[in-house]
Amino acid sequence: MKGKPVRSDTVLIADSDAERGERLARACEALGLRAPIALHGASALEQALALQPEALVVEIDLPLIDAPRLAQILRANPRTAAMAMLFIGSGQAGAGEPTAQAAQAASVLPGHTDPETIAHFVKGILAKRRAERAHDGETDGSEAGAMEGSLGPLGAAELLELFHVNLQTGCLELTRGRARGRQRGAIYLREGQIVHAEVGSVRGEKAFLRLLGWDRGRFSFRPAATSAENSIDRPTRALLREGVRQGAEWRRLAAELRPRGARARLRVSRAALPAVLHPLTQEVLMILEMTDRIDEVLDRCSFPDYQVLGTLSTLVRRGLVDLRRGPGPGRGRHAVGPSAASRLRDRLIATGAPTEGADAKVLVATASDAALRALGSLLERAGGASLTGAEPLHGVGPLGRLDLDDDFGIEWLAVSADARFAPIWPLAARGALALVMLHAGSTRESSAAMRAAQACFAELPGARVVHLLLQEKGEPSVDELCESLGLADARNIAAFSLDDKTKLRGAFDALLARLAP
Repeated sequence: MKGKPVRSDTVLIADSDAERGERLARACEALGLRAPIALHGASALEQALALQPEALVVEIDLPLIDAPRLAQILRANPRTAAMAMLFIGSGQAGAGEPTAQAAQAASVLPGHTDPETIAHFVKGILAKRRAERAHDGETDGSEAGAMEGSLGPLGAAELLELFHVNLQTGCLELTRGRARGRQRGAIYLREGQIVHAEVGSVRGEKAFLRLLGWDRGRFSFRPAATSAENSIDRPTRALLREGVRQGAEWRRLAAELRPRGARARLRVSRAALPAVLHPLTQEVLMILEMTDRIDEVLDRCSFPDYQVLGTLSTLVRRGLVDLRRGPGPGRGRHAVGPSAASRLRDRLIATGAPTEGADAKVLVATASDAALRALGSLLERAGGASLTGAEPLHGVGPLGRLDLDDDFGIEWLAVSADARFAPIWPLAARGALALVMLHAGSTRESSAAMRAAQACFAELPGARVVHLLLQEKGEPSVDELCESLGLADARNIAAFSLDDKTKLRGAFDALLARLAP
C-alpha cells in the first residue's frame, strides 16, 4: 500500500526548547507553512510517519532519539526517505555542535540562529525541492534557496558560517543606513568558500572585513553561480576568525576616534617627520595630503581599517595630527547619547515599523499654531532638530527631523486636533513611535479642544500617548493638566518652560524618556 503523498505545506519542528519551537512555528506559519511541534524524538518519529511533512527541523541533541538517529530511521523508511531535514544546534555555548553524520544527513544551522531566519531558510529549501520536481525547471515564482532579513539577531559572520557549512554558492548583499546615506556591500561565495567582497570602492579581504562589522541593516542571499573575481585566498574559517579579532580592535579604536564624519590634519611639515617611517604611516600621511576625511583615508589606504585607525590614533597622541571630531557636511549634532538612541530604536522595532531606511515617527497633535511654533523652537535649541518651519496647520504636515545617530532619527509630524480632520487622525498616527498631545495656555481649554483626538489615539492598537505642556511663568502647572485630563498621576506628562532656558535640556531628555521608556 502506498503511503500518503508528502505534505508540501507542512514542516515538522522537533525541539525540546518549547519556547524556541513556538517562536519558530509562528515564523513558519507567517510564511504560509503548517508547523506542528514535537518535544522529543519519539513524538517526532510518530508525527513524521503520520503526517509525512516535506521538511523536518530538528534539534541535534533532541531527547529520547537524537537528530542523527532520527534521520537514519526516517531515511530508511520509503514513506519519509525524501524528507528535507534541517538540524539546529541546542543554542547553548559549546553544545549541540553538528556531528559529521549529522552534517551529511541534513543542512545545519547554529543554535543561536533567530527563528525568522530559520523559517526563511526552510522556505528556500522547499522552493528548491519544488523546482527540482518541476518538469519545466521553473519555480512557482520564488527563487530557490533565497533568504533575506535584518542584521542584528543574525550578524554577517553567522550568516557566512551558515553558508560555509552548507557549501552554498551565491551572493550575500548587505545594506545599511538611511536612504540619503545608504551603504551597500556584497560578499560572494563559491561552494561555501568566500572568494570576493566589495563595498564602495573597496575590494577583496579589506572589504570583507569591513562588511563583517556591520551589525545593523538588511541582508539578502541569492544562490547562483558566480563569476566574481577571486580576490580572497584565505580559507573561510580563518577569515572569519580574523574578522572577529579585527572587529574587536576596530570597535575599541572607533570609540576613541569616532571616524564617521571626523577629519584629521597634519600639524607639522613633512620635513619635520622622521626620515624612516613604517610603510603604513607613510601611506596614511600621503593620503592626508589629499583629503582630511578619515572615512576617505580608510577607503584609499591599502592596509586593514583597524591598522589605519591605530596609526591615526598614534599620530594624534604624539601631537603630529589634529583630529576634529563631529559630524561631516550635512550632519547635525546628535540629540542624545548612544544608549538613549538604542532605546528609541528598540521602541521603534516594538511598533512593528521597518527599522532600516526609516526613521522613527512622532505625531504631535495640537489645537494651537502658536504652541506648535514654540515647540519647534524648543526642539531646535534643545536637540538640534532640523526643522521645516511651522506654517499654520491645515490638517497634517511635517515639523522637522531630530538626528539621534548617523543612521537614525525622529521625524516630527504635526496634525490638527480640530474635529474637522478626524478622518485623517488614524492615518497620520500609523507607525508612530508615540502620539504627543501639545498643551499651552489654559489646560481646561486645551484639554477640551483635543479631547476627541485624544480619544481617537487612545483606541489605536499599541498607542503610546504622551502629553507635553508648554509653561510660561510657571503656569499652568502639571498638576492642573492632570486634573483637566482626569489623570491619576503625571507619568505620561512632560513639561517645557518657555521662560527658564537653563532647564530646557533636562526637559527635553525627560520627553525622550517618555517616548521610549
